Amino acid sequence: MNTILFATDFSPSSEAAAQITRALARHLGARVVCAHAVAPFRSTPDPLVDGNIDGDIDVRGFHALYQEEMAARSRRLQQLADELGRHGIQASARLLDGSAGPAVEAICAGAEDSHASLVIVGSHGRTGLERLMLGSVAERVVRLCSTSVLVARAPVAERDGFHRVLVSTDFTEAAEVALDQAATMAAPDAAIDVLHCWQLDEFSDGLLEQPDAHEAHGVASRRTAERARHMGEAMVRRLAVGNRKVTFHLREGRATAAIQAFIEEQATPYDLVAVGTHGRTGMQRLLIGSVAESTVRYAPCSVLVARARARND
Repeated sequence: MNTILFATDFSPSSEAAAQITRALARHLGARVVCAHAVAPFRSTPDPLVDGNIDGDIDVRGFHALYQEEMAARSRRLQQLADELGRHGIQASARLLDGSAGPAVEAICAGAEDSHASLVIVGSHGRTGLERLMLGSVAERVVRLCSTSVLVARAPVAERDGFHRVLVSTDFTEAAEVALDQAATMAAPDAAIDVLHCWQLDEFSDGLLEQPDAHEAHGVASRRTAERARHMGEAMVRRLAVGNRKVTFHLREGRATAAIQAFIEEQATPYDLVAVGTHGRTGMQRLLIGSVAESTVRYAPCSVLVARARARND
């Protein structure tokens, strides 16, 4: 990962993202583009928004205020880049033009133009009913961006990478990219858990009532688990280098629920959860896959959603 695009709206949630960006950039030796998407300039002011109580508008004053606001945002963005520079990180500041569409689209276009391998964006923590709505800027960036996205939630200590990592795998190319990228972001002495969730969909309740169905289900389950364990052990051998502790786990059940339950079981919380999703274009980008979508919604820590196309970035 040579280039990271850090998208900020200057909100408190962006502070954790800034800290993670700094730590990862130092760990990876990557350059950083600090980006902020600005709304399109309204050449004609709105009397209800920009006027006084009588509806009068000072057009020149409106334009001047707009220019002052853009200058202030540009200064704040440059300050972020300068702060990264003081930590030995090559960084630049870029205001993204949102005139062609929403801020999310500007962020995604900025990532493409910057040849970024990773986009980092902050996210507000959610609980209860708020989790049912997938509409935040961070989650829409995950949906639309063609590169890998790190949704930053809790800040990490200024250490060399993440120290407690969970990677969900279904052994697809996208999952392999997630594994590789998570390993790259992990500290040399990190604890990495690799989790595979499986289920035998072909055995419906009706079929299980047939003679010998339970025995056949048991045989199929054992074979599936054995094959998955064999593939998982190969992953462990590949990743367990140096002082890293890599452990493979199997869970029977639907991945969306099993991953969440596995996270909640842990006595020591993760600081990164990684999942893979296939790169998509056009309208297909609106669907990022139920596993990735659920993980972004529910994980209490930062989440890496890795795109399959990003393997060689």
